[in-house]
Amino acid sequence: MTRHLLIGLMALTAFASGAQADFVVGPKCERMFAETGVPAMEGDTAHGGDGYFSLCRKGYAAYLNTATKNPDWVAEEVTARSIKGKAQRKDNFAEDEEAPPPGSATLDDYRASGFDRGHQAPAADFKQSQKLMDESFFLTNMAPQVGQCFNRGIWAQLEDDVRDLARTRKRLIVFTGPVYDGPVKTIGDMKKTKPGANVAVPDSFYKVVYHPATHRAVAFLIPNKKLCKRDPSDFITDIRHIEELTGVDFFPNLSRRQRNLLEKNQGNLWGW
Repeated sequence: MTRHLLIGLMALTAFASGAQADFVVGPKCERMFAETGVPAMEGDTAHGGDGYFSLCRKGYAAYLNTATKNPDWVAEEVTARSIKGKAQRKDNFAEDEEAPPPGSATLDDYRASGFDRGHQAPAADFKQSQKLMDESFFLTNMAPQVGQCFNRGIWAQLEDDVRDLARTRKRLIVFTGPVYDGPVKTIGDMKKTKPGANVAVPDSFYKVVYHPATHRAVAFLIPNKKLCKRDPSDFITDIRHIEELTGVDFFPNLSRRQRNLLEKNQGNLWGW
């Protein structure tokens, strides 16, 4: 039994044999999956049904793992248009009424926890619309992140780099999510004053950036810790490595040849 199954978990339905139906792709988010398909799970990490909850919004889509209380992945379409506009960041973090309790995080879980509420789909990706930016502050789009020199450092730099790329590449599909290296520790495990905070703390975070127009991609896997003097380019990896760690197949709609080319070769954020 792999560590992914241990953190998984609560569901027994096979995802790889048709569990994409478990994620309902509504009109709000269907564009972002037009080329790639909905991320699927492979091997003994396959899941679906109970223990998981899908969200399909205009700005992003998320697959919430109710055991970890974090999304397994968040998908978004980042465009040159979406990152321009007058929407203002309000820091209006909120519990998500669409998510089934008690499988989602609460504001109290994070309060005085020592961890930032780390966006998976960044707020600044939605400057085109105040509504979409506000929706990015639901806790179902968050996971616990080290603040200094990670969420407010190297991770923020990576988000800026992706937006810079979108300005010239016009349209990107981006997948973001957590990685757990071993036995899962929760906020309560790491902060003894918050014993009831059962939100899992990821060991690392990944970001996979795909350019549909050229079928090129680049992936990052960055440890969830202070990395004050490091650059996102130090943590470029191949997509296959992230898929092996998470069990997520990011490109189920692509041909086997296209997937092999994308997944086995390390990309370069500016080499497109």
